[in-house]
Amino acid sequence: RSAMLRLRSFVPVADLCVSRLSGSGAVQFKSGMRNMSVTPIRPHFPAELVAPEIERSVSLATASAKELLKYKKGLAVKKQQSHITDTGSASVQIACMTEKIIALTAHFAKHKKDMAGKRGYQMLLAKRNRMMQYLMVTDIKEFGRVIDSLNLVKEAKHLRRA
Repeated sequence: RSAMLRLRSFVPVADLCVSRLSGSGAVQFKSGMRNMSVTPIRPHFPAELVAPEIERSVSLATASAKELLKYKKGLAVKKQQSHITDTGSASVQIACMTEKIIALTAHFAKHKKDMAGKRGYQMLLAKRNRMMQYLMVTDIKEFGRVIDSLNLVKEAKHLRRA
């Protein structure tokens, strides 16, 4: 019985080139994974250097929920950043909290009796509302841009006007 090689985002993909894996048959996949469309978690690696088997194993199709959330939060941060090292501004924090809230909403649709998780979810909602309130008071133009880009218009209606 041959062992199946499972790779996740922490495996150094640059070390596994096409020339090392071509024809060796060292990588095997479950039958349902062969026809998946591939969206790599690490797009900074050139596609021609990575074997298709490795590319599939490091794709978003095989990522865990935690890895997907991390990827989506990274995209949200890049979209809201005012400069390249901006990771703590109010707009970036609101974007990160929104991604977490979306993931938790999907979780609670499946796990209705997770009351401890719901408490954390409600605390996260309150924290995002406070951050949105702060942004509305300090920079109304940035607040408008953030709620438009994150589709938070309904949530913004419930905020207190200063």
